Amino acid sequence: MKYIECDNCGSKIPLGEKIVSHRMFCGVYCSDKCFLIAAAPDRQVSTLTIDFIEKFNAKVQED
Repeated sequence: MKYIECDNCGSKIPLGEKIVSHRMFCGVYCSDKCFLIAAAPDRQVSTLTIDFIEKFNAKVQED
């Protein structure tokens, strides 16, 4: 089997499998998650709260 390794996690990506890449970044990744980890290491994942909405001046909508 011919393969390359994901530039983030090192998992095997066999020939013919889906890859993620970007013309402005070097590397080939096995998933969007691995790409985001490599491309934006300082990103934050958090819970949406009223304080967060007020801090970032987001528009609250309701159904």
